[in-house]
Amino acid sequence: MLSSRDVLNSEFDVCVVGAGPVGVCIALILSQAGVRTLLLERGARNAIPPKRREGVRLDDTVPHAPDHDTLAFGLGGTSSRWGGRCVELDDIDFEHRDYLGEEARWPISHSELEPHYVEAAKLMKAPRPHNTPLSNEAFLESMESWAFPRNTATANRSALLSSKSLHILLDAQLIKLNFDSAMGRTTSAAIRCDRQLGTVRANHFVLACGGRENSRLLLNLQAQFPDLFAGKEGPLGRYYMGHLTGQIAQIRFQSEAIAEQFFFRRQQDGRFTRRRLQPSPQTQRNLGVLNTVMWPHNSDVGKLPPRQPLASAVFLREVLQGKRSASRQDCITHGMYLMRHPINGLASISKVAHERYFYGLPHLQMRDVHNEYSLTYHAEQAPRRLSRVDLINDADRDGQFGISTEFSYCPEDYQSVLKIHHSFDEWLRATGLGSLRFLEGDLEEMVISQAHDGYHQIGLTRMGTNRREGVVDADCRAFDIDNLFVAGSSVFPTSGQANPTFPAVAFGIRLAHHLVHIVGRVQPARIA
Repeated sequence: MLSSRDVLNSEFDVCVVGAGPVGVCIALILSQAGVRTLLLERGARNAIPPKRREGVRLDDTVPHAPDHDTLAFGLGGTSSRWGGRCVELDDIDFEHRDYLGEEARWPISHSELEPHYVEAAKLMKAPRPHNTPLSNEAFLESMESWAFPRNTATANRSALLSSKSLHILLDAQLIKLNFDSAMGRTTSAAIRCDRQLGTVRANHFVLACGGRENSRLLLNLQAQFPDLFAGKEGPLGRYYMGHLTGQIAQIRFQSEAIAEQFFFRRQQDGRFTRRRLQPSPQTQRNLGVLNTVMWPHNSDVGKLPPRQPLASAVFLREVLQGKRSASRQDCITHGMYLMRHPINGLASISKVAHERYFYGLPHLQMRDVHNEYSLTYHAEQAPRRLSRVDLINDADRDGQFGISTEFSYCPEDYQSVLKIHHSFDEWLRATGLGSLRFLEGDLEEMVISQAHDGYHQIGLTRMGTNRREGVVDADCRAFDIDNLFVAGSSVFPTSGQANPTFPAVAFGIRLAHHLVHIVGRVQPARIA
């Protein structure tokens, strides 16, 4: 239920900081088990991005998006802005890979996370994106699905507002954690709520504020207590990862039937899934490459001949919106095609509009008469200590420091993308499924120019087996603070090929059940 600042007079079993998709799902599981929970959110009921003048200023040379593009404050957090793509991690992400070094170790196996994907899919209102079982092929199919509604708070509005065990306090920003070094525990948290200072008291605290904000809060605590988290040279704020994504090739399928296997599929509940292709674990090990997934995407509609009413409508809309420059003759050609096929055009547009606004169709997908499409890749980034965030010397009005960002890729990241594409082309030709046509120019330079993230804030509070390897243990508990937990993709030691939101929610659910056991009120947690 939504609460006023009067709730600060109470003490809670668990305080969850951050009402993004991970924080919302943790709070729901806890409250459904009868755990008295406080969910703090610095934003209002409707999530909005920070203003352009707020947040970290990044040098133009850093391949990292600014805060107003990567964050949102309010119920649902960044799930109010994301595309809704849900993807599972893979077994190989959790396994030791010699070519990635000791820094890429997880303290758990994938099998310990997998049982929580089902509950994550229910809470996120998405079909479970089951991956295809292993085979002897060099490349395998995997699955992605889309959440709808995409805002996790909206999808669970009734449960959030009706729970008797859950109190939600909006416009409440965590300023700092109050730590007792003798006890090794967080005793309380200072917050600013409705522009006034306040104190939150809870037996356990969970930080689910996003990767960089989780790190900023812990780095400020470390500034007060320098020995925390293995000191200045420890893992906190290091190993910052995201992904590489872009296009360096076109894929031409041997037939329309093969191409259609990778189009969007609407499931019985109306939500969408899609198949993708990725190198098998054996291929990854043989080539010494990072986990990567690929899928066909629309070719430029400006280069398609006017054979589809929908493509012509999209072309003309982009011209009118100023998103595309086109010759007068091209506009006339596409306009005449629409006029000659008005019924088909209206039917296509109506069908897409219906699926997009009622079932969450991710984006338009148009058939190419030559079965040729742009090939999009989404690739793992290797963990590196030098890719990090750190405190700056400029304190705010509350005496807390902001962070600077040193986010970078390495040559191995780029070369992995190239190796996989060339191997994929060979496999397509050998199996008779199709072929790749690489874009003209220096391919590595293309990969470098497209490598840009900041949306997937991975690795900054990584898991480990001890405090020198990680900030948290396998249960997401901070090594040096008995009652502090960290949730979100910032605990991942490797980034894998998957967009991190769905597995981060699964990890959050795993943590929530662990906290239920700790609190001692073990009850079956049901999904509303």
